[in-house]
Amino acid sequence: MPKETNSVGYHSEEHCLSSRDQYQGTDAKVVPKPQIEILTGISLEDKNYLRTVHLLRTVASRAFRVKFDEEFNPSMLQAVLYQNRLKKIEPLMKKRVLTNHQWHLLYPDSAAGGHLCLQCDHVTIPQDCFRVVRCGTHEDCFVDKFRTHEGYEYFSLGCRDIDETPILSLLMMSLMVCLIRNLTCIQIVDYLPRHSEQDDSSNLTRLWYYQRKIMHGDADIFLDRTFDVIWDDICQAIIGIGGVRFAEKCSRLKVCSLESNEKKLSKN
Repeated sequence: MPKETNSVGYHSEEHCLSSRDQYQGTDAKVVPKPQIEILTGISLEDKNYLRTVHLLRTVASRAFRVKFDEEFNPSMLQAVLYQNRLKKIEPLMKKRVLTNHQWHLLYPDSAAGGHLCLQCDHVTIPQDCFRVVRCGTHEDCFVDKFRTHEGYEYFSLGCRDIDETPILSLLMMSLMVCLIRNLTCIQIVDYLPRHSEQDDSSNLTRLWYYQRKIMHGDADIFLDRTFDVIWDDICQAIIGIGGVRFAEKCSRLKVCSLESNEKKLSKN
């Protein structure tokens, strides 16, 4: 059954970030975050919510990665992980601070086969899927959510090649937070810093706070004033750790058009 989509126009004709700029990730392996089709007729509050999720999944995760790469040189990261495996990282696994999936991302050679995922096509809810398969070593779980023009929703679940499954968002931010907390001197806390606190630690904490609060569904509805305050707070943190080159991305994403037929919110 083919996908059916509609288009949504917001404040201008300019389109949002290209598909190569968009990422998705999840800590849940059997039922990860579903992909979302953006539809016509949704409220302003829901549009603001989707726009903020888009900001966190794309721009914020990239800015976070900039700071992470400053702390952990990408060419040396694997060596650092193995140097700290026994003393610092294995204890995190034993304390369940790290998930099995995160562990296998850090140490792929330790994985015994691929992940176990649900696999079904066109079920009304993911919980109706009971078929479990083991993905290949280069595959990951996915859940796609679709809605027809008549308003009916259905889901498809299964395995997808890692190259087609973006991981630099919620999953990777949580993993980067864990490594920064345990392998550097930077402190990332779980509460929102004061607005006057603009150091790297506060800005990383700010992005982590909003990532968990908004993308875990604690802020589904946005009033206009709240949306502007949250948006500015996130963007200031993004620019603070990623540099002024992210300012234009933040400004453009706030007013661009999100069209479901070519700019799916969570598709790479």
